[in-house]
Amino acid sequence: MIEANLVSRNCDLALAIVGFNTPRPLGATMPTILLVDDDDAVRRVIEDHLASSGYDVLIAPDTVVALDQLASHPEVDLCLVDLVMPSDVPDGVAFARSIRNQLPGMPLVLMTGYYSASERLGEQVGSLIYKPVALDNLVAEIERLLTP
Repeated sequence: MIEANLVSRNCDLALAIVGFNTPRPLGATMPTILLVDDDDAVRRVIEDHLASSGYDVLIAPDTVVALDQLASHPEVDLCLVDLVMPSDVPDGVAFARSIRNQLPGMPLVLMTGYYSASERLGEQVGSLIYKPVALDNLVAEIERLLTP
């Protein structure tokens, strides 16, 4: 528990340092999705489908790279995050909670292939989709979350 709190605190600190209230650049019309998944094949399939559905997609193989992506791309409209990450980086739950604390309006879609992993969510921090992902259902959920 102490390690999880430390990881969550580190995510919060990184998000607080980079700052995120920069407005979307003029003329940017396509929603931008940050896709965070450590599985290259899964990431590639989801990225291709989202891009062909009209989204700009930024990718990150883990939550540490995702923090860097958020820092350099304030135009991100939604985070799509795998819950289970390699042990040397914060997991998707810690990342999602940090995003929820620092950017309460940021839509989050969490993914997992492990049904038991969803038990770690505790309070609701975002939509949850199970892998294997039905890509059309994923796009529908993203559209739902991005529609004002």
